[in-house]
Parts: sequence; structure tokens; C-alpha cells
Amino acid sequence: MTTTLVAVVRPPKADLDVLASAVGVLARATRTTFSWLYRQGRGAAEVKRAVCAQFGILARHWSGCRAASQAAARSWREGGAERLGMLEQRIRVLDDRWRKDCLDPGKKRRNAVARRKAEVAAARLRKELAGAPRWCFGGRRLLRRGRLREWRWRRDSQALFCGETGRRAGNEVAQWSPDGVLRLRLPDACSRTHLVLRDVRFSAVRQSLLESAVDARSPVTWRVKLLRRGKVQLCVTFDEPEPELVSDPAAGVVGVDLNRDHVAVVDVAPDGRVAGAVRLALRAGSDAVWRVAKAVVARARRAGRPVVLENLDFRSDKAWLRSYGKRFAEVLSIFRSRQVRDAVEREGRRAGVEVRYVDPAWTSELGSLKYRRRCRLGRHHAAALVIGRRGLGFGERLLDGRPTLTRTVECVGTSVGKRVFVQRLPAAWLQGGRRRHDRRGRTPRVLVAGSRASQPDGPPAGDGSPAAVGGA
Repeated sequence: MTTTLVAVVRPPKADLDVLASAVGVLARATRTTFSWLYRQGRGAAEVKRAVCAQFGILARHWSGCRAASQAAARSWREGGAERLGMLEQRIRVLDDRWRKDCLDPGKKRRNAVARRKAEVAAARLRKELAGAPRWCFGGRRLLRRGRLREWRWRRDSQALFCGETGRRAGNEVAQWSPDGVLRLRLPDACSRTHLVLRDVRFSAVRQSLLESAVDARSPVTWRVKLLRRGKVQLCVTFDEPEPELVSDPAAGVVGVDLNRDHVAVVDVAPDGRVAGAVRLALRAGSDAVWRVAKAVVARARRAGRPVVLENLDFRSDKAWLRSYGKRFAEVLSIFRSRQVRDAVEREGRRAGVEVRYVDPAWTSELGSLKYRRRCRLGRHHAAALVIGRRGLGFGERLLDGRPTLTRTVECVGTSVGKRVFVQRLPAAWLQGGRRRHDRRGRTPRVLVAGSRASQPDGPPAGDGSPAAVGGA
């Protein structure tokens, strides 16, 4: 597992000036490498010789320039492919709307115009992706605003020192020692060829992992970035060994329901009963996401249970924010499902806890109708219970005589492969239900057959164990 650590140091003024000149030389070499490799199509060996001779850098310095250029090209292609997928999704939705609105000439004409614009944009993007990559080092925002001085400083403020297997300290031009000293080999064009940065330290646990990577001579890559007020940010990336799995689904699972401002967590026993529940607040900022992820993984590790999450992906839906109601668009735009998922999966791999993903279809509705009153749970904890039961392979069926259909759902596991189980849902849900619009034309609300809109919420779940669930 790849791990990145960050440290900020404040070197003396003389060392900072030397480091700034070296970083500027490597930044210019990176831009030249990107232009010659991807814009002019030259060979790597030819570009290596020419760039090293022109800027007075070593071959190991050029490896970092090439890695930065490859990362920029890959980011450009992935971003373009994601935008193209959103445009294609928009075209498909507009086709469906065009067929449904055949009786309304105004809507039909607007959908046709929007589809034509989307097709033109998609064709232009396909043509752009077929050509050479384009990348603006330093960012286009500052350049478009005319802040040239700040833009030039930003594009010349960072450099990459690539690691290599078998080298001392995992890197030939940036060698770190456990006493917190980082020795840099600078380009020959600078006034000094060697520079020492002190007090490069991390937390005790992370520093021990870095020491293990340095002793094993595994690749250790350093990124140097100049900050304001004489500070320097140092980012080190290396491979962290993954521990063995300590979670076992035979002990149950931990179901997690993601929401806008909190995360509902329910411990599910192997027989599908509730073993405990807790609510974790999800405040603004990335630190809150990591705190929630660590709390979820720590709870699962103590019980020896895997974590089960919903396989949510709102990237295509966020392209349609203007077509939704204002309230739903605000909720969708600030929903951090992907950040929480990535954080939980990363902490789980670091702690030896398996993370599984299940189909998110109808978890909230099933939890509200079946387990909300029965277990005295809130609707979000009831949804987390359904998610955990799906992770264990249980199916859901309403026991009130309503017509049901059978649907096969895949439970995707990161370590155990795929498990297929049967999920029973009401027929009205599979057909989409009826939709009702208000007078202002806001987002329609799905009216599910048999649902109780006036059903009150149960008491909030705490750390104690709610009432047990009966058989599936």
C-alpha cells in the first residue's frame, strides 16, 4: 500500500535561496521534458540527453522530471475521459426525455437543442483526447485572472526526486536518515550541489514505517514544494507493508450508512441481529473524514468484523445539479461519499480489516419499513442494518402479504471475491413507483406503495445494543 507523509520545515535564508534556484531549474526541466515527449513526440533517450545537457542535471534528476510529466499527461487523459463519460450520460438521459416528452413540443425542442450541444461538446472532446496531451503547469485559474507573478512562482515552486529500488535510503539524490536529516543532491547549475535540511520528522508510528522502507532500500520518492513565509513542504511516498486480515465475517459485520452530516454505524451479528449502534458526526474538513474512518475501522477491529459500505457513485449525477431542486442539489454537491469510502478502505487495509461493498438499492426504504419500529432504530441506523445484512448474504422480504419480486444482487468483497444472494423487493419499487411534482416544479418524490410517510422516527441509537432482530 502506497503511503505519503508530509512535513514542513523552515530552513535558513541562505539554504532557502539555494533550494529555490534548484527547484526552479528542475521545474523548467520538467516543462521541457513534457513538451518534447508529448507535444513533439521525441524519444525518451534523446530527450534525456538533451535535457540533462541543457539544464545541467543528473540522470536521476531527469527521472523525477519524466515522472512528473507522465503524471500530468495521465491526469489530463483521465480528466478528459471522465468529462466525456458525463457528456455521454447526459446524451442518453436527453434521449429518454425526448421520447417521454413527445406530447410537449416546447420540452421536446429544448431537449433536442441540449442534446445537440452535448453532442458537439462530446465530439470536440473526443478530438482533443485523440491528440497530444495539454497541461498548464501552475494552474489556469491564476493565468486567466492575469496574476502572472503568482502563477510563475507557483509553477516553479515544486520538484520531484524519484526513488529507486536497491539504492541507499531508497533514493540516490534525496537521502533521509532517522535522525531527521534530509540530504539533497542539487543540479550542477546551482551554486551548491549539496544541501542538508534538518528536523524532517514525522509521527512515531509513521516514522518507524519510513525507517523500515529506508533500511530495506525500497523506492522512497520525495516531493519538495516551496511555501510562503520561508517554509518548505516535504512529501515522502513509499510502499507500506499491509498486515494480515484480522476480520472474519463469521463474527458478523459492521454496516455503515453514509449521510450528509453524519455516519450511522451498526454492529450486525452473524445471525443478522443488531449487536450495537453508534452515530458519528461528519463535520466539514478532510480531518473529520479521517477521524470518522479511523473510528469505524477501530470499532470493526475490536470486534474482528469486516466493514460493509454502499457502492455509491454520484459523479454522473453531479453533472445534473441544475436539473434538480435546490435543496437536493445542495445535499448532492456536498455529499462526501467517495472521500469517506476511500478513507475507510485505506484505514481498513492499514489495520487488517476487510472492506466490502454492496448494492445501495432501497436500503433506506427497507430499513424504514422493516426494522425502524421493530428494533427502535432511527431510519439511518435501520438502513445501516440492511447494509450489514446484505454484506452477510441475507435477503430482505416484507412479511405483510404484499406482492414481491426476486432480484439477484452482487456483494463485492475486496478479499473474498464475489458472493451472490437473492433480494426480494416490492413490485412497485422495481417499477419506479409514482412521481408527484409540486407547483414549483421541484424534484419529484417517489411514492412507494405501502410506505408510511407519517411514520415517526424511533429513538436515536446509542452505544448500547438495541432490541434484537428476529429471523430474516
